[in-house]
Amino acid sequence: MASHEMNLANPVNTTYDKAQSICRANNANLVSFHSKPELDWVKSIYRNTGVQQIFAGAKAFLPDTFEWADGSNWDFDYTNPLSTSTGNCLIMDLSGRLDNGMWSETNCQNINYFVCKRLIPVATEATTSAGEELEEMEETKEHQKSVNPKFQRPQTKTELLDFSNCNSTIVMSPGTITSFGYPNTKAPAAYCIWNIAALGPYRVGIYFTDFSTYANVRIYDEFGNLISQPNGNQRPFSVLGTTNVVQITHDSSYDAYYGYHGFEATVLPF
Repeated sequence: MASHEMNLANPVNTTYDKAQSICRANNANLVSFHSKPELDWVKSIYRNTGVQQIFAGAKAFLPDTFEWADGSNWDFDYTNPLSTSTGNCLIMDLSGRLDNGMWSETNCQNINYFVCKRLIPVATEATTSAGEELEEMEETKEHQKSVNPKFQRPQTKTELLDFSNCNSTIVMSPGTITSFGYPNTKAPAAYCIWNIAALGPYRVGIYFTDFSTYANVRIYDEFGNLISQPNGNQRPFSVLGTTNVVQITHDSSYDAYYGYHGFEATVLPF
């Protein structure tokens, strides 16, 4: 239920707490997101409406740490990696930019449009006895153990020397890549290739949150066409791929020698 489509006596745009109260009065909560298609569906509600942003149904319980108002799991994240705004609530960008839909922090007292999300009730099965329920629970536990055995294994401490994804076969978005050895100021020389892909109809967005290289970082589309080749010390920026496949190459041979420390980037589908 989008606020601008609801028959409300109150304004269709308001503060976060008032918006949540309106949703609760309609047996709903401010919208939570659990997949990119779900986010795209909400975006479609506001197409050609002129609305630039809406509240997402999340609030911070610790600095920069959010939870959904409906109590659902935080199993999907589309936070804008380049956003510098702060606040205890989240807004979803609905502007005309190609990669809109990302979330940024905002003041909860700001006035925004909103969407209420009501869960569809699930039909309940006939009740069973306590003994049967206990037996079913035990069978479910055994099934879960066989399906997901890794969750039953004792945790072991491992030392990973590199998290760059350098020369991985493929990196699926969303994810993170870095230059080899980042953020070590004396990282070893390496030539790295990152093949990055997004599933389905989505394109790949590269969001460099830190960038400091001597040689060009070359970014190609899936056909080998050069999209961008940044180098030097740069403020955070993004490069948007033209399809769902992007290749990045970087030679760090002279980075440490000339005082550069490499790069870090978040990759997202859009």
